[in-house]
Amino acid sequence: CALPIWVISDLAFSVAANNQSEIFRLLKSAVRQVADVAIPVTFFLCFYSREIIGLLFDSRFAGASTFLMIFSLLNLAALLPSDLIARAEGNSKRILLFSATSCLPVCVLVVFGFHVASAAGAVAGGVFGLLFVKGILTAFEMKRFGIFFPSFILSAVDYKFHLTAAALPVLIDAVSSLSGAGKRVSFIRSEEHTS
Repeated sequence: CALPIWVISDLAFSVAANNQSEIFRLLKSAVRQVADVAIPVTFFLCFYSREIIGLLFDSRFAGASTFLMIFSLLNLAALLPSDLIARAEGNSKRILLFSATSCLPVCVLVVFGFHVASAAGAVAGGVFGLLFVKGILTAFEMKRFGIFFPSFILSAVDYKFHLTAAALPVLIDAVSSLSGAGKRVSFIRSEEHTS
C-alpha cells in the first residue's frame, strides 16, 4: 500500500500557500484511504499467516508464517506520510535526509535483532525500526505545519471499521470450525503441531 499519488499535486499547492487546514484535510483523506485497505489486510495476514503458507506451500515451510506476519506489519508504514510534504515541496535534500536518517537506526535494529533472535529477529528489528523512524519523522514534518501527529492519526483512522475488520477473521475461523468447512484450517494447524 502507498499513499495516493494524487495527494502530492494537491498538497503542493496547499504547502506553497501555507494553508494548514487544507494540508490537514488532504493528509487525513489520503491516510484514511490507505488505512481502509492496509489495516484490514494487515489483520488478515497476521491472523491467517499459517494457513496462507500452508495452502501455498506445504507444512515444511510453516516457520515462514512468522516472517509473513512480521512483514505484514509493513502495511502500517503506509499510514505514516513522513516524506510526503517534502515531496510536495519538491525538497530533494529533505527527502534524502529522511532516507539517510531512516537507514542507520533500521540497520542497527536489524543487526541487534539478528543477534538476539536470528533471522526472525533481524526482520522484526528492520520492520519495527522502519515504523518507529517513519513515525518520528512524520511527527516532525507535521509539526512544521502545526499538526499534532497523535491527534491526526486518531482522527484519520476509522476505528469502528477497522475493529470490525480485525474481528472478521476471528469470526470466520470460529464459524468455519463449528461447521465442516473448518477441517482444512484445523488440518493445517494440526500438521504444524506434529512437525
